[in-house]
Amino acid sequence: MAPSLIRSVFAAAIALILANPSLAQTGEQSFKGWEIYSFRDNGDWRFSLLGGTNRFKFCGEIRSPRGALTLEQLERVLRRLAAREYVSWRGPDDAAFKRDKCGVAYPEPEFVARIRQLARQRELNYSDNALPQ
Repeated sequence: MAPSLIRSVFAAAIALILANPSLAQTGEQSFKGWEIYSFRDNGDWRFSLLGGTNRFKFCGEIRSPRGALTLEQLERVLRRLAAREYVSWRGPDDAAFKRDKCGVAYPEPEFVARIRQLARQRELNYSDNALPQ
């Protein structure tokens, strides 16, 4: 393949990934599980559910308006996941987020408790580092 064609295909692939970060909304299963991120947007809590990978997620992916979910929307998406899917809620203690200043944070304990309860009901392999445990 010509170098310019390779660059064009690579650029198109990156654009598709950034344009639709929340693959869980399509009902697909993830090979490496799912990652939840939460942040405040104009005073309201928003959540992103991204396919798991072994790489750092950038703020643009996490805070993408196309992938930002309310708590109720996140709960609906989690209900569609298959039992035993891996779901980890990534919090602000992650060293990468401290460096990147992305605004990732856990919401109030009531919100965390709702997600934990839903994960138990759906028999998800769920983890988070929010307090209280």
